[in-house]
Amino acid sequence: MIPSAIVTARDFIMAQLNTTAIIRSAWDGGFVTDLTVAADGAGLNGWTVSFDAPFNLVNLWNARVISHVGNRYVLGNLDYNGAVPANGSTGFGFQAAGTPAQLTLINGAIA
Repeated sequence: MIPSAIVTARDFIMAQLNTTAIIRSAWDGGFVTDLTVAADGAGLNGWTVSFDAPFNLVNLWNARVISHVGNRYVLGNLDYNGAVPANGSTGFGFQAAGTPAQLTLINGAIA
């Protein structure tokens, strides 16, 4: 089972990905979160991150929305950050409308 956690400086283990989320800033009605996707010893050639969130993404960088149905988001790599070397990492982030809320991470997978 994938753990859920408040989006803070907390590590999530999702399938073969280790993803960290940190709230960079927050204000009344919105916030910015930075996430890091770290590769294990095998490296990555593409990645996806899925989560449930009761807020709306209004800006996204270094990732793309693959799907958004209800509260479920599936985000994936762009052409330039899909290849992550062994023990390396890449980052992406988003601005959201709402308050920093609990994310329920569904899975992370190598694309």
